[in-house]
Amino acid sequence: IEELLDLSQIELGQTTLCLEPVELGSVIAKTVEDLQPFTSERSVKIVISLPTDLPLVSADPDKLRQILLNLLHNAVKFSPMNTVVNLNVTRLPNDTIQISVRDVGPGIAPEEVDKVFQPFYRAPTTHKITKGTGLGLAIAKLLVELHQSRLAVETEPGRGSCFYFTL
Repeated sequence: IEELLDLSQIELGQTTLCLEPVELGSVIAKTVEDLQPFTSERSVKIVISLPTDLPLVSADPDKLRQILLNLLHNAVKFSPMNTVVNLNVTRLPNDTIQISVRDVGPGIAPEEVDKVFQPFYRAPTTHKITKGTGLGLAIAKLLVELHQSRLAVETEPGRGSCFYFTL
């Protein structure tokens, strides 16, 4: 219900960002900590890689946490047990920061890639026992766009997916 309300508010333009300087490492650490019961249950480890000289980023810390939570939750959910999800933070030119979440799950068929960002969409290859509403990526995409960025994916069926955006 919360996801549906979030999506509705974002789509109606009722969601505003409270931009502030954010220490990305602490937001990531808190998000990964909050996911610990789920990662433990799935026997999936999240490995974080970020530069030591990372500058503060201009972001809404709560919305950024929600983006990361949705991306990481999906990555863990679709990864086989006893595997690793990689969260990489890379410093690009012009003090732009790229955040990527890579899994080793089933990947996404080319004809499904654009659809995964649509509300309520669940790929036909998704196991029936895999729970979800199909709202997480739609919400993450809209929140990333509110940050003046774009959520993108590189994927290959059978080889996993990498979702990424910049700040």
